[in-house]
Amino acid sequence: MQLSTKTRYAVRLLVRMAREPLGHVWRKQDLGRLEAIPVDYVAQILLMLKRAGLVGSQRGMMGGFVLAGDPRQVTVADVVEATDGPTVLVPCAKDARACERSGECVVQEVWTGAGRVLETYFRGITIGQLAMEAARRKKASGLSFDI
Repeated sequence: MQLSTKTRYAVRLLVRMAREPLGHVWRKQDLGRLEAIPVDYVAQILLMLKRAGLVGSQRGMMGGFVLAGDPRQVTVADVVEATDGPTVLVPCAKDARACERSGECVVQEVWTGAGRVLETYFRGITIGQLAMEAARRKKASGLSFDI
């Protein structure tokens, strides 16, 4: 299993946003530059995150995107769900009717259990925790790549 680029970028964008005080307004161009993500892709991802209620937007000259809430309350699972959908490894783990062998297939339980473990792991990590770790690593390195 591999997470989509969209999900990986979405987590990076939210971590970047969480490194500033809540209410800081971000332009998609700035986020794209800081995270080395094409601006058009940043815009697509931010719209997905907005639909999921993870970010908000402000219009006008000073407009942009803001975190919709406390990053300590947003989990990696929330971001995965917003961008890729539920953490389901195989179709039959979500809907038993997706497989004609459901009910007799012993492997279905393996995929379902693995998906639950992954979901639990993602639910245990918040964007706030990741932002704090990013700040700690930046301070420890003594290097600054921010402009």
